[in-house]
Amino acid sequence: MKKLFFYSILCSFVILFSCESELDSIDQLEESNMADSYGLSPKFVENGVLHFDTVEELQSTLDVLTALSPEERRNWEEKYNFTSYLSEVENANEALANVKTEQELQSVLNKYKNVIELKDSIVTEIIPSFIYHFICNAEGYYSTGDYINKVDNEKNSFYKLEDFKNSKNLKSLESVFDKSFYDLNKAGAFPTELEERKTYGKRRLVLKASSKFIIYYNNGQEKYVNRVTITALGYKKTWFGWYRYKTQLEMRDIYYTVNSYNPETNAPATFTINRPDKSTSNDSKYLSDSKDVGQGIQSSSSPLENVSPGFFSLHVKASSRGIGNNWVVISHFHTM
Repeated sequence: MKKLFFYSILCSFVILFSCESELDSIDQLEESNMADSYGLSPKFVENGVLHFDTVEELQSTLDVLTALSPEERRNWEEKYNFTSYLSEVENANEALANVKTEQELQSVLNKYKNVIELKDSIVTEIIPSFIYHFICNAEGYYSTGDYINKVDNEKNSFYKLEDFKNSKNLKSLESVFDKSFYDLNKAGAFPTELEERKTYGKRRLVLKASSKFIIYYNNGQEKYVNRVTITALGYKKTWFGWYRYKTQLEMRDIYYTVNSYNPETNAPATFTINRPDKSTSNDSKYLSDSKDVGQGIQSSSSPLENVSPGFFSLHVKASSRGIGNNWVVISHFHTM
């Protein structure tokens, strides 16, 4: 009888342990599925730098990240222990919202000097192109192929990934390829950046639009993807100037024609695109719409110098709770 009793207990323990193990496996499977729920399989190299094996991976990642809400994007980053440049900018603005003294202000500016500066009493990002904020880490790096790219306020600088891993310090390395933003996005007759703003008391809405090349570099080959990004940002005025804050945002009537590249004709071409209206369901740090236009250019076989990625025309309007029933409008049409 005692043997039967202990056998029953043993069986119960085995069954319970098996059930718990199965539940653990299910939980792990669900977590794995959640990690892939956006269709991304991100890769990282040294120091939390986002890596792309192909230009298609770069494009698809931007498609997803720019479509997520700020909260969704932060959750995605936390899942992979990744801090983007955009998150670091948001952290900086949140810290600035609470400063009371000049000493506190300088302390925050020094802490986040890699991503922001106070310029003409406005908190301004060091990397001017908003689209890079999604893929760069807090120090301004992202990786393509066998290289790592450092983005700053003037240029892209590519270094051998293996050298970076060994040195951990780009300052001691010599870049193998540099491309200035000016050379990369020669405006010519078409503007690559447009901006309008409206101030209502101590609230301001800034509406930015850019049509620029994102660069992918590997094995001595440059590839360029034209991407249009339109962003609405809310600003609040305080004793030291203007900083970004959370507010409800919306954009309407988005349509544009941009100059890009047609690989079939190996020549510049115009593309006309209509985008859906967008709005935030609650207070948000930004509202963005981003789309790649045309097809990527490989510089070894395409006349990049003859292709301006700028706007032939653009119309978009945006509003926020902070500026009441007012609208900021960008309405541009190129005239010969």
